[in-house]
Amino acid sequence: MPHTSDRPSPFDTVDLAQLRRRHNTKWGGVPHDVLSLSVAETDFATAPPVTAALERALADGDLGYAPPDALGLPAAFAAFAGRHWDWHPDPAAFVPVSEVMVGVVEALRLLTAPGDRVVVETPAYGPYFRVLRETGRAIAPVPLLATPEGPRRDLEGLRRAFAGGATAMLLCHPHNPTGYLGDRTELTAVAALAAEYGVAVIADEIWAPLVLDGAAPAAGDAPGDAGGRSPFVPYATVPQGDGVRTVVMTSASKAYNIPGLKCALMLPATEAAAAALRGLPELLPFRIALLGVLAGQAAFAEGDAWLGDLRAHLRANRDLLTRLLAEHVPGAGHVPPDATYLAWVDLRGVAPEGVPAAAYVEERARVRLSDGEEYGAPGWARLNFGTSAALLEESVRRMGAL
Repeated sequence: MPHTSDRPSPFDTVDLAQLRRRHNTKWGGVPHDVLSLSVAETDFATAPPVTAALERALADGDLGYAPPDALGLPAAFAAFAGRHWDWHPDPAAFVPVSEVMVGVVEALRLLTAPGDRVVVETPAYGPYFRVLRETGRAIAPVPLLATPEGPRRDLEGLRRAFAGGATAMLLCHPHNPTGYLGDRTELTAVAALAAEYGVAVIADEIWAPLVLDGAAPAAGDAPGDAGGRSPFVPYATVPQGDGVRTVVMTSASKAYNIPGLKCALMLPATEAAAAALRGLPELLPFRIALLGVLAGQAAFAEGDAWLGDLRAHLRANRDLLTRLLAEHVPGAGHVPPDATYLAWVDLRGVAPEGVPAAAYVEERARVRLSDGEEYGAPGWARLNFGTSAALLEESVRRMGAL
């Protein structure tokens, strides 16, 4: 259930002065009169179980190298996946990596060859474009379908790309920047196509804990979660087909806002993928950070109630944003996301043609967004509503000057 204490919600007590003291990418170096709704970091205080784990480590001087098996982190994630998604992956199968994108790069190197075409659904998370260039792979863009209900996956477009010679797909699930969540039927169709054409799938599921709408409460659901069990379907749980190479990437970093602690998990979800990943660099698991291991383990093992309250706050902010945009920026297009704390906003009817949308908003409204050009969609912008309701409202009111 949502926060009901007489005390203020920890998600609505964001201190702007404190945010401006942070050294992170979202707030560091931002002009003092600009409000930042840009980089995918939240503005909230750290989840208490994570704080406690880090404080214990500091008190004990526990700042050495992380063991390559990541202690109990894989088991904590597997238990979390079982509670929330009825998925029970083998903890021994995980490979610790420092970041999801580091894992993506290593998977691309083993599952594809230089010059291969890799499917990316556009608009797409900006670093996907950069890691494809870094690894010498080519992008095979398949745009999401635009419908009145929001974006949808283009299965026929995927078939054409796979039949045209693409050897792999970067599957962002839930999708960044649109917040779109595919269902089991759709994901099963993706897997069938991948099997038919021999396409490797790298599923980036970093946003999975932040699906905002749930089903009816199930036994064992966290008391803080008003939405019940999540409708998120792990890609590894749909039929994969013989010989298919499927790799899943995950981390606590987005849901619990700890990306600076550098720890993620890579899972070869099929036997063929496990065989391919035997070629990973021997030292790769040693590059994780011990504090990231400890924080991630605490988050997945003890953070359910906090996460439930966070999702309730984000649902409220998502609804608030929809009302505020309609009132103050009626020329903007927006479909509320299924997941994440990111809103994908069409500003083509607001910003002058040829002018980067985010730059236009920052100059005129003193609000920083992420520009759609980074995601392959000029004229759009990504707005981060992972903040207090007050800061969100002030930001959109400022955008009323556009």
